[in-house]
Amino acid sequence: MEGIREFEKNILIEVGFVEKVTKIREQFLKNNSDEILKCDKKTFMAMVDPKYNLEHKGGGVFTLTKTFKNFTFILEPNKYSGAGLLFYIIILKDGIDQDIGFSQYGSVLRYLPYDKSRIEKTNRTFGYNALSEMKDYLNQMITLWEEFVEKYIEKLELGIEPPNTPYED
Repeated sequence: MEGIREFEKNILIEVGFVEKVTKIREQFLKNNSDEILKCDKKTFMAMVDPKYNLEHKGGGVFTLTKTFKNFTFILEPNKYSGAGLLFYIIILKDGIDQDIGFSQYGSVLRYLPYDKSRIEKTNRTFGYNALSEMKDYLNQMITLWEEFVEKYIEKLELGIEPPNTPYED
Protein backbone atom coordinates (compact mmCIF):
# COMPACT_ATOMS: atom_id res chain seq x y z
CA MET A 1 0.00 0.00 0.00
CA GLU A 2 1.24 3.46 -0.79
CA GLY A 3 0.41 6.60 1.06
CA ILE A 4 0.88 8.17 4.43
CA ARG A 5 0.95 5.80 7.37
CA GLU A 6 -2.37 6.00 9.24
CA PHE A 7 -0.69 7.14 12.46
CA GLU A 8 0.86 10.21 10.84
CA LYS A 9 -2.14 10.77 8.56
CA ASN A 10 -4.43 11.05 11.59
CA ILE A 11 -2.07 13.55 13.22
CA LEU A 12 -1.93 15.65 10.05
CA ILE A 13 -5.73 15.69 9.97
CA GLU A 14 -5.99 16.53 13.69
CA VAL A 15 -3.70 19.55 13.37
CA GLY A 16 -5.44 20.69 10.16
CA PHE A 17 -2.14 20.53 8.30
CA VAL A 18 -3.44 21.05 4.74
CA GLU A 19 -5.69 23.96 5.72
CA LYS A 20 -2.92 25.62 7.72
CA VAL A 21 -0.32 25.29 4.95
CA THR A 22 -2.85 26.76 2.51
CA LYS A 23 -3.71 29.68 4.80
CA ILE A 24 -0.03 30.42 5.38
CA ARG A 25 0.72 30.39 1.65
CA GLU A 26 -2.30 32.61 0.89
CA GLN A 27 -0.73 35.37 3.00
CA PHE A 28 2.19 35.74 0.59
CA LEU A 29 1.31 37.10 -2.83
CA LYS A 30 4.15 37.79 -5.21
CA ASN A 31 3.86 41.10 -7.00
CA ASN A 32 4.53 41.17 -10.72
CA SER A 33 8.17 42.02 -10.23
CA ASP A 34 10.76 39.77 -11.85
CA GLU A 35 13.15 40.65 -9.06
CA ILE A 36 14.64 37.55 -7.44
CA LEU A 37 15.31 37.80 -3.72
CA LYS A 38 18.73 36.71 -2.61
CA CYS A 39 19.30 35.27 0.83
CA ASP A 40 22.71 34.07 1.98
CA LYS A 41 23.30 31.50 4.73
CA LYS A 42 23.97 34.04 7.49
CA THR A 43 20.82 36.04 6.68
CA PHE A 44 18.73 32.87 6.49
CA MET A 45 19.97 31.57 9.84
CA ALA A 46 19.23 34.93 11.46
CA MET A 47 15.60 34.70 10.26
CA VAL A 48 14.81 31.72 12.46
CA ASP A 49 13.54 32.39 15.97
CA PRO A 50 16.53 32.02 18.34
CA LYS A 51 14.60 29.51 20.48
CA TYR A 52 15.33 26.95 17.75
CA ASN A 53 18.72 25.44 17.16
CA LEU A 54 19.00 25.76 13.39
CA GLU A 55 21.94 23.84 11.96
CA HIS A 56 23.43 24.31 8.52
CA LYS A 57 24.10 20.92 6.89
CA GLY A 58 25.64 22.25 3.69
CA GLY A 59 24.46 23.97 0.54
CA GLY A 60 20.90 25.14 1.09
CA VAL A 61 20.06 22.42 3.63
CA PHE A 62 19.29 23.32 7.25
CA THR A 63 17.77 21.30 10.10
CA LEU A 64 15.77 21.81 13.28
CA THR A 65 15.57 18.85 15.64
CA LYS A 66 13.37 17.87 18.55
CA THR A 67 13.84 14.65 20.52
CA PHE A 68 11.37 12.74 22.66
CA LYS A 69 12.46 9.42 24.18
CA ASN A 70 13.66 7.26 21.27
CA PHE A 71 12.09 9.51 18.61
CA THR A 72 13.85 12.31 16.77
CA PHE A 73 11.79 14.77 14.75
CA ILE A 74 13.62 16.75 12.09
CA LEU A 75 12.41 19.67 10.04
CA GLU A 76 14.64 20.26 7.06
CA PRO A 77 14.07 23.62 5.40
CA ASN A 78 15.83 23.59 2.04
CA LYS A 79 16.65 26.99 0.60
CA TYR A 80 17.06 27.00 -3.15
CA SER A 81 17.40 29.50 -6.00
CA GLY A 82 17.86 32.65 -3.98
CA ALA A 83 14.96 32.63 -1.55
CA GLY A 84 12.86 29.61 -2.50
CA LEU A 85 12.01 27.21 0.34
CA LEU A 86 10.92 23.59 0.60
CA PHE A 87 10.19 21.91 3.93
CA TYR A 88 10.78 18.25 4.74
CA ILE A 89 9.73 16.29 7.83
CA ILE A 90 11.86 13.34 8.90
CA ILE A 91 11.11 11.07 11.84
CA LEU A 92 13.67 8.72 13.32
CA LYS A 93 12.90 5.97 15.82
CA ASP A 94 15.97 4.54 17.55
CA GLY A 95 18.02 6.37 14.91
CA ILE A 96 16.23 4.63 12.01
CA ASP A 97 14.39 6.71 9.42
CA GLN A 98 10.68 5.91 9.56
CA ASP A 99 8.93 5.46 6.24
CA ILE A 100 5.95 7.66 7.07
CA GLY A 101 4.80 7.99 3.47
CA PHE A 102 5.62 11.66 2.98
CA SER A 103 8.41 14.07 3.73
CA GLN A 104 7.94 17.29 1.77
CA TYR A 105 5.04 19.44 3.02
CA GLY A 106 3.49 19.60 -0.44
CA SER A 107 3.49 15.81 -0.89
CA VAL A 108 0.78 15.57 1.78
CA LEU A 109 -1.66 16.83 -0.87
CA ARG A 110 -1.38 13.51 -2.71
CA TYR A 111 -2.98 11.71 0.22
CA LEU A 112 -5.27 14.13 2.06
CA PRO A 113 -8.35 15.96 0.79
CA TYR A 114 -7.94 19.59 -0.25
CA ASP A 115 -9.60 22.30 -2.29
CA LYS A 116 -7.92 21.90 -5.68
CA SER A 117 -8.91 25.32 -7.07
CA ARG A 118 -7.67 27.05 -3.92
CA ILE A 119 -4.31 25.25 -4.06
CA GLU A 120 -3.93 25.99 -7.77
CA LYS A 121 -4.60 29.69 -7.15
CA THR A 122 -2.12 29.72 -4.28
CA ASN A 123 0.50 28.04 -6.46
CA ARG A 124 0.05 30.76 -9.12
CA THR A 125 0.18 33.71 -6.73
CA PHE A 126 2.51 32.56 -3.94
CA GLY A 127 5.76 34.36 -3.34
CA TYR A 128 7.40 36.94 -1.16
CA ASN A 129 8.44 40.41 -2.15
CA ALA A 130 10.90 41.06 0.67
CA LEU A 131 13.13 39.06 2.97
CA SER A 132 10.90 40.09 5.89
CA GLU A 133 8.05 38.16 4.21
CA MET A 134 10.32 35.16 3.73
CA LYS A 135 11.19 35.29 7.43
CA ASP A 136 7.50 35.36 8.40
CA TYR A 137 6.72 32.45 6.05
CA LEU A 138 9.66 30.42 7.37
CA ASN A 139 8.68 30.89 11.00
CA GLN A 140 5.02 30.07 10.35
CA MET A 141 6.05 26.83 8.64
CA ILE A 142 8.31 25.99 11.59
CA THR A 143 5.38 26.60 13.96
CA LEU A 144 3.26 24.20 11.89
CA TRP A 145 5.97 21.53 12.16
CA GLU A 146 6.05 22.14 15.88
CA GLU A 147 2.27 21.60 16.11
CA PHE A 148 2.65 18.30 14.25
CA VAL A 149 5.48 17.19 16.57
CA GLU A 150 3.61 18.22 19.73
CA LYS A 151 0.55 16.19 18.65
CA TYR A 152 2.82 13.24 17.82
CA ILE A 153 4.46 13.43 21.25
CA GLU A 154 1.03 13.72 22.88
CA LYS A 155 0.13 10.35 21.31
CA LEU A 156 3.42 8.81 22.42
CA GLU A 157 2.84 10.03 25.98
CA LEU A 158 -0.52 8.24 25.91
CA GLY A 159 1.29 5.03 24.98
CA ILE A 160 0.07 5.14 21.38
CA GLU A 161 2.97 4.41 19.04
CA PRO A 162 3.14 4.10 15.28
CA PRO A 163 3.38 0.58 13.88
CA ASN A 164 6.75 -0.93 13.09
CA THR A 165 5.56 -1.61 9.57
CA PRO A 166 5.61 1.27 7.12
CA TYR A 167 1.86 1.25 6.46
CA GLU A 168 -1.23 0.03 8.24
CA ASP A 169 -3.93 -1.79 6.30
